[in-house]
Amino acid sequence: MSALPEFLFLTSSFPRFEGDYAGIFVAEMAEAYAFHGTVSVLAPMDARVNPVWLPKEVSVSRFKSFAGSKGGPFYGPGGPENLESPAIRFRAPLALASMLRAARQKAAHASWLVSHWMVPAGLCGALLRHSRRCHQLIVHGGGFYFLRKQPGGQRLARWILRRSDDVIAVSPHLKDELLRLFHVEHRRAMDRKIRVIPMGLPVKRYAAHREEASVRQKRRRIFAAGRMTPIKGFDRLVEAAVGLDASLVIAGDGPERMRLETRCRTLGLRAVFPGVLSPEGMAEELGKASVFVLPSRNLNGRTEGAPRVLLEAMASGAPILAADSGGVSSLIRHGKNGILFEDDDALRSALNQILNDAPSAERLSETAARRAVDFDWTRRIGDFFPKTFSVRSDGGKEPA
Repeated sequence: MSALPEFLFLTSSFPRFEGDYAGIFVAEMAEAYAFHGTVSVLAPMDARVNPVWLPKEVSVSRFKSFAGSKGGPFYGPGGPENLESPAIRFRAPLALASMLRAARQKAAHASWLVSHWMVPAGLCGALLRHSRRCHQLIVHGGGFYFLRKQPGGQRLARWILRRSDDVIAVSPHLKDELLRLFHVEHRRAMDRKIRVIPMGLPVKRYAAHREEASVRQKRRRIFAAGRMTPIKGFDRLVEAAVGLDASLVIAGDGPERMRLETRCRTLGLRAVFPGVLSPEGMAEELGKASVFVLPSRNLNGRTEGAPRVLLEAMASGAPILAADSGGVSSLIRHGKNGILFEDDDALRSALNQILNDAPSAERLSETAARRAVDFDWTRRIGDFFPKTFSVRSDGGKEPA
């Protein structure tokens, strides 16, 4: 075994070209790990991959899924949303097989597998784990909630967790959901294994575009961003913005976009849909926002994990309004660095408050920006590392 650990990141989302927002936090985490070992990344091929562009410090390999070079179920609206299509769901096992085949070839010299999302990467990592190759699983909400509602999915989720040497949940709420998979007598052992660590971010990128609170307030600009799918709740925001003297900017793309644009025109809203922004573009928009809104809803038992965009808004000093969904409250403390709301009336009331109460907005902004510093990758990356990079001493047996 080499002196430095060799990490293989397995992920279903990773930047495809310079400035791509897809899987940006996976790329940042991989580059941070590269300061402590060698890092390779395995991610899906996609029609938008730029073969000339390569990220810093890490090597990236792409595998072709069942849909050839188009990425199969991995990009666009996201895996759980794509798999709602019966045609894609029927062929999804082929995509998993493609990833597993490529991962088996790439894992020959890896001492640690680092999997983002429980499926498909977490399943591949669990299958490839053995006595000289450990598995670190990063559990985000989407993959877990999708797997949990499938026939036999809870049993498979338990198996993946047992076949992982180190498990990171991005919020306390998500950890609690994982522990509920197990009978009471097995939860204590699993509780020791699962750690709660939100994703990090490069704070300086967002702080560099932060405008003065007084300038933001005069803009009266409501900003939201994300995949345009029902769970993100952008329709709630559109309805809440009716009658407000403010403009609305919703960044991102997805199957709900056309319906949202049509609704905004019908209601006479001053609304702009700039599409998917680059990380730099996100920083610029957040820096100008009078208020950032995360209007997510709980949908069929699925909730938010710990949305990275909330950390970006905090680092940008944007006053934040966020639906109290899943792990959101682990990042946003109501009345301190943002406002949490539960229903549409509360959202509208909070929008009025932020847009018309400058001192309150400035106080939330300053508190959020101060707290965001704690999530900078330079401060947090050490928390992600397992306690040791040495070979496991359990002889390859499954952890308890």
